[in-house]
Amino acid sequence: MNSLSNVRLIRKKLDLTQEDLAKRFGVSQSLIAKLETGRIEPSFSKGKHILDELERMAKHAQPCASELMSKDVIMIDAHESLGKAAATMHAHKISQIPVIEKDKLVGIVTEDTLLSSVQKKKKAKTVRETMAACPPLVDPSSPCQAVMTMLLHYPAVLVVEEVVLLGIITKADVISKLLD
Repeated sequence: MNSLSNVRLIRKKLDLTQEDLAKRFGVSQSLIAKLETGRIEPSFSKGKHILDELERMAKHAQPCASELMSKDVIMIDAHESLGKAAATMHAHKISQIPVIEKDKLVGIVTEDTLLSSVQKKKKAKTVRETMAACPPLVDPSSPCQAVMTMLLHYPAVLVVEEVVLLGIITKADVISKLLD
C-alpha cells in the first residue's frame, strides 16, 4: 500500500516532474515539493486523490501480457518425436515449445526437458514422454509484474483468452520489451 511519503518515488518511477504532477492534480508545483519533503500534509480527501491517481497511472504505465507476448506461437503435437521437437526449436531459434494434443494445450518441451531425456538411460521417444507440465496461462490484460514473477519459476507463460491461445511470453520477450 502506498503512502504520501512515497509520492516522490512513485513520481520518479513514472518519469514525471513535479510540474507534470501539479498540472495533473490542479495544484502548484510548490505544493508537490512540500508534500514530497513532508513539510505539508494535505487534507485526507486530497491525499487520497493523489495516491489513487498515482496508483492508476503506475498501473497503466506497465505493459500488460498482450503487449509482451509473441503472437506467432510454434507448437508441436504430443506424439511427435523428440528429434522433431529439437529440430523445430533449433530452426526457429526458440528454447521451449508448447505441446498440444487434439488441439488442447497439454504441456511444454524445453531445452532442459530435452537434455534431461538425453541423460536418462531409458530415453524417451515422443514429446509426450518428456514434456513438462503446461506453463501458467494468463489473460491478455495481466500486468507485466505478475508475468515476470511467473517467469522466475517457469520457462514461459502462455496468453489465452477463453480457450484460444493468443501468444507466448518468455524471459527474452520481457527483457527485450522492457529494455527497448
